Parts: sequence; structure tokens; C-alpha cells
Amino acid sequence: MIRQLAHLNFVTNDLPRMIDFYVNKLGLKIKFTLNNKEGQPFGYYFECGAATFIEVFDQTLAVKEWGGKMELLTNGTRYKHFCLEVVGLDAYCEMLKSGGVAVSGMTTGLDQRPGWQFHRVDGIRRLQPAIDGINSDSPPGSSVPG
Repeated sequence: MIRQLAHLNFVTNDLPRMIDFYVNKLGLKIKFTLNNKEGQPFGYYFECGAATFIEVFDQTLAVKEWGGKMELLTNGTRYKHFCLEVVGLDAYCEMLKSGGVAVSGMTTGLDQRPGWQFHRVDGIRRLQPAIDGINSDSPPGSSVPG
């Protein structure tokens, strides 16, 4: 049912420094960016192979786009969620429910991909299964660096 980890999501208050680290220090490539309504990139997807990504969002712009509140970012608070690529999404969701996991209704993210959200057993962070057969192409609303 779970095919692979799709991405890890982090937030930062120093996006240029994070881009420099992942691109210039680790040698990862930016696969695509997620842009706000004004067309300004606020999320970067760094390619890690096999259609997996490290996803880093500017905290201020993410809160402006999606709501929520600004947090003091310290060690341990920058991680936000991980996304699983799932084959047989409906069956997987039913399996979670039958195991006592509270699952939200179907939602569609800014990337236009549907999925369900649920909380880990510690209640702190969310997991977000991706749609069946997700591919590494850029989602709608994103841009691929030139």
C-alpha cells in the first residue's frame, strides 16, 4: 500500500540560507517551487531521487497563504509533516479507519492533489498520504527553475 516516502516538509525564517545549503552545499537540485497568489515562490522542492523531495517553506509566506500562526522556530519545531505515496488510497484510508485512526475527509492541496490527513499517535504532526501513482512532474501552481 505505501509505495515510498514522497516528501518531508520543513519551515524556515531564512529561505535563502536553506536554498544555499541544499543546492550549493548538498548538491540537490530544485525540482520546482510552489508559488503564492502573487506568483512569489514560497516553497521549494529539493529533489532527492526516486520522486522524493525535501520541501522547505518560508514560514511568513506560508502563514500568509494558508493561515495559522507564526511560531518561534527552534530545534524540533521546523519539521511540519511528511507525505506518503500510496497505491490504493481508498483501501489504505479504510485500513487506517478500521485501526482506529481518525482520518479527515478528502482534501485537495495547493498542488491540486487529493489526499487525507491524520495525526500521529502523539497528536503533534500530521501525515498526508498522496494520491495513487503520484509522479515527479511539477504540480499545477508551481514553477520549474529555468
